[in-house]
Amino acid sequence: MPKRKANDKLSHNTKRPATDPSSHNAVELYWQSGNAGRSALTECTTDLEESKFQDAIDHASSAITDLLDSLLHTLDIRAKTYGHVMQFNEAFRDAYHMIRYAPTKAIGYLRIGELYLLQCRQRAAMRIYQQGIDTIPKEQTDELRKLSEKYQVAKTELDRRVDFITRLPYDLMCVVLDRLTTDHLVQMLKVGKSWRDRIAEYPKPWRTILLSDCDSSEQDKIEALMSALPIVSRHIKKIRSCNLTSDQCERLFTMIINGTFSKLEILHFSLCRMNNYCRCMLALWQTKDTLQEFCIVTADEDSPVVPVGVILSTCRKLQRLTCRQRRVIASVEGLSATPIPPISPLVELNLDYAQIDTIVLEPVLRSCRNVRKLDIHSCQVAMIDLVRSFCPKVENLTINVTARDTPSATDDNYTHLLPAITTKPTGVYCIMMHLSQERNAEKPIQLIADNAEALDELSLTLPSGGVPNLVQQWNPLATLAFTNLSKLGLTFSFELNDVVASVIRNSCPVLRSLFIGNSENISASVLQAIPQLTTLRILILAQVSQVDEQAMIDMFQSFARRRRRRRRGEKMAAAVCSLRTFELLESEFQVSDAILQALANVPTLERIHMADLTTVECSTFENFTRALRDQAPPLHTIEFSDLECVSDDAVNHLCNIESLRKVELYGLKNVTYQSVKNFNKNIKVETDIAKE
Repeated sequence: MPKRKANDKLSHNTKRPATDPSSHNAVELYWQSGNAGRSALTECTTDLEESKFQDAIDHASSAITDLLDSLLHTLDIRAKTYGHVMQFNEAFRDAYHMIRYAPTKAIGYLRIGELYLLQCRQRAAMRIYQQGIDTIPKEQTDELRKLSEKYQVAKTELDRRVDFITRLPYDLMCVVLDRLTTDHLVQMLKVGKSWRDRIAEYPKPWRTILLSDCDSSEQDKIEALMSALPIVSRHIKKIRSCNLTSDQCERLFTMIINGTFSKLEILHFSLCRMNNYCRCMLALWQTKDTLQEFCIVTADEDSPVVPVGVILSTCRKLQRLTCRQRRVIASVEGLSATPIPPISPLVELNLDYAQIDTIVLEPVLRSCRNVRKLDIHSCQVAMIDLVRSFCPKVENLTINVTARDTPSATDDNYTHLLPAITTKPTGVYCIMMHLSQERNAEKPIQLIADNAEALDELSLTLPSGGVPNLVQQWNPLATLAFTNLSKLGLTFSFELNDVVASVIRNSCPVLRSLFIGNSENISASVLQAIPQLTTLRILILAQVSQVDEQAMIDMFQSFARRRRRRRRGEKMAAAVCSLRTFELLESEFQVSDAILQALANVPTLERIHMADLTTVECSTFENFTRALRDQAPPLHTIEFSDLECVSDDAVNHLCNIESLRKVELYGLKNVTYQSVKNFNKNIKVETDIAKE
């Protein structure tokens, strides 16, 4: 074995030095004591320095016991004080420290129980007392007796407590709950079990749930509402969610999968983030026996294609399906296999993609043979053949029209989908097509011709210039007779003015509403044809760049000449002029004084709406409102927005129209509140003009 290397720096004394009682630096301590227990620590340190180890241990143990008792006593005093000043978070923190330091002593459990009683939380106090009884050794009879006594006190208070909601008549409670917001109801669920049971028992406030995370300040409300869903899930019929994160969507899916959403009929996801649709499909499976309407709208380019086929296969009672993914190209693999046999209850289908080819669309339409309202965006016009083959019951057809232009269930035009109408001819009642890029008019015109007698509404965006034989292709439209058409919307290029004029003049005997928009130039022929619509009630011109001014003046004068006349032998007057509403929106042509004066002379006007007109002078508009006041038509509604030409003087003229009942004024820079307040109190005024 090698020899150990000698140390070059050996101590002059290798023996352990004797302890020097006068030296207090011989013992290294890791913490210096505070004021409490300083004498005990000094005594222990002295014993240690004098090598009286057993005495040091005994003194240290005694000091620790004394210090622990002092600590518990001090924490108890501070917790009690915090409780009296209602700082319960700090009070509970000190009280739980007491249990941590002395889990087998009653002091911590007693203090926490008293804090709960201060909050009138008797059940919580009983639980903490019982926890102490179960933890403390049986030998500590005095402490167990104290806990048992406190438990009985809490139980007596609980039994004696008056629960207001259980004594409140149920019908009166329902009236109160109907007037509360969902946020307030969610807060009330946390008051107590009795409150929660009674509030959760009333179904009406919980039938429709809105989850919207548009504002970061609403994050807490969203979390609170989602936490309440399992409690009231049995009442929920509609869930509409907007801008939820992927985690929030996942949480909602989990609730639906594990919950009791036995009445869920409508489920909407608008602009919500989903990484995949597996959990969503499981949630749909859980509600497949009740779900009637499902809507999903995404805005991300990397969103996976919604598996429409899986949805149709899963939810066999689905009546309405909407899938809008404007930045996603639909594919056969993405849509998944479609069900066989077809989905009988499905009556409404809305598919909106960046692109959906006919070959992709075919299997979907094949499984929706009973659909009555069909809305497809970014598809080829050849899909018309698919509709003829697979969807013979379609009554409302929209092709490549943006969602905001399609009729909703609240519109009057949607009523033709209701089964109450049985006298009208069979066929498609509403057709809306955007054909600006279509170079062949054969299929669209054939579709319109096949349903000409049944059509109640027709909206067409016709091709612009550059299409070969444009006028020749669309001339057949003027030969059709729309015997039941009540609403017509047209967007067209200058080349098709004569075709449009012929349609208006000859093909629409019962037309009630005419919309002309997004057109560069409206010729005199079109404006001259409009007064020949003897049943026209609504005329809307929007985003029109140029018109024939004299023709427009003549149009209004033609309406104005149609006064109420009394025919010989008739008891009632026959209304010859039918125009009730005129709207002029976002147009660039010069609106002259003569045009507005002619409009003011129309004797039957009831509603005028003007917005975003930049070519009208202030004096011209003031003359217009003065003429409205003097002519005294049965005008009851005026809507002006984003018009710099409207002044206080113009508004003052409106104040003197006796028939006026509703006024909407928005974005009027030259109008002050002083003129607005002159309106009669019977007039409903909506404005963004601030009070001075």
